[in-house]
Amino acid sequence: MKKLLLLLLTLSLLVTSLVACKNDGTPQDTGETETTYDPADELAALGLPADTNMQGKTFTVYNQPWNGYEPLSIIDIKPEDGEVGNIAESAYERALEVEEALDCEIINFVGETYQENGLRKIQTAIASGDCPYDILMIRTKQYLALVTSGYLTDISDIPYLNLTKEWWDTDSRDALALGKKAYAICSDMTINDDLHIANIYFNKQMVEDYSATMESPYALVDSDRWTFEAMYDMAKQVASHPDDVIGVPGNTAQDIYGFGYVQDAAGAFLNAFGVNVCTMEESGTPVYSLGGDLAITKMQKLMSILLDTNTSINFHARLGYSAATTAETETFLSGRELFCIGGLYYASNMRRSETEFGIIPFPKYNTDQTDYITPVYSASLSVCAVPVTNGDMDNTGIFMEYFAYKGNQYMRPALYDELLEGYLPRDEESLEMLDIIFETVRYDCGMIFNFGGVVDNIFNQYNGLNESTVKSNATIWGISLGNEIKNIMATLNR
Repeated sequence: MKKLLLLLLTLSLLVTSLVACKNDGTPQDTGETETTYDPADELAALGLPADTNMQGKTFTVYNQPWNGYEPLSIIDIKPEDGEVGNIAESAYERALEVEEALDCEIINFVGETYQENGLRKIQTAIASGDCPYDILMIRTKQYLALVTSGYLTDISDIPYLNLTKEWWDTDSRDALALGKKAYAICSDMTINDDLHIANIYFNKQMVEDYSATMESPYALVDSDRWTFEAMYDMAKQVASHPDDVIGVPGNTAQDIYGFGYVQDAAGAFLNAFGVNVCTMEESGTPVYSLGGDLAITKMQKLMSILLDTNTSINFHARLGYSAATTAETETFLSGRELFCIGGLYYASNMRRSETEFGIIPFPKYNTDQTDYITPVYSASLSVCAVPVTNGDMDNTGIFMEYFAYKGNQYMRPALYDELLEGYLPRDEESLEMLDIIFETVRYDCGMIFNFGGVVDNIFNQYNGLNESTVKSNATIWGISLGNEIKNIMATLNR
């Protein structure tokens, strides 16, 4: 994964360039010769034709929203002029620069609000043979259906893509591959995929209030003692429900929870514990991984702690989907939660709050686990694909390489501005934690593909809080998953 320190260096260079101007906007005489930006030189340095001129060609990018949930919207393909914010403004500049350099036009086509409807729209368009979309920014929940229908182009068949460069995430490509062929990839064409990286926010004031019995999470991470049990022990200390008279805590101003989460966190914890739904064989065939004794033990341990509803609150299970959308962050930001189990997509809400918080990675299962593992919320993960109806692969490849490269220049610093603006720049320890988070991101192909609906079953199971049936359920999941994988591989090998 891309390193945080490299990005901070980029930001520091931007600051340095601003210092070279006086406060009145008049450039200072630095004694250096001013260089002129030449797109041709930049294209050549990237291995792209220096004389590229697409003569006004349009690239229509299908942009799939995520079921009306704004924090996961893809907003950086080509925003409207005048939109404010680091990400929107940087995306606008990126789009203009690419359009001018290549003599092309980018059309950001925002698709159906709900991904199921979006999938049908894309399938219908491609099946017609006259698909209006040149590039698809889709969600992984749509990916498998498009692959098995033969509707997507093998990423390796797109010319001019230099997948060794940091603006292409080859780990994601490998996780998206079936039979060693991948038809989509995460990249710096958008920073939306980075927002799906899982992390934990903690209330710094609560930790200070309990300092006699509670160690700083930063210190626990640094000393490799940040474990699930350590998190639970801390959470139990703060949980309080003074008005609870029926044995089922609510979520009122009097209720304090050790940690809160939404259903997606169940799978994220498993991944953080080193448990994957599937692993990939050398042949490119996914294999079910949840049936082993160690995986079952870890699932049961996770379930037993989630059963403690006095300590934790599952917003999806307890409040329903619509209420969870706001309650999942508001409970934390109102000072009634020690740990908020979420993702980087919470950052915009967090930085607008007066709550002093820190960022830490997901915990290890126990101290025997060697490394921290940072999960990704896979169902809504945004990936880039090209429909098989695209008849201009050369220009498409040039555009994608240049657009992703410019994304690395413009959008990555903008993302870190977004993450670091407000409270975080005063917290060097959280910056160190972000290093760990970004350097330990791992993908689970089983989570991405949701073979046999197994991921949905895991979510539903954890919502039901039923620890006793984990082993039998895992066996059943493995049968349905194995059958689906067999059918899928047979379809792709025809």
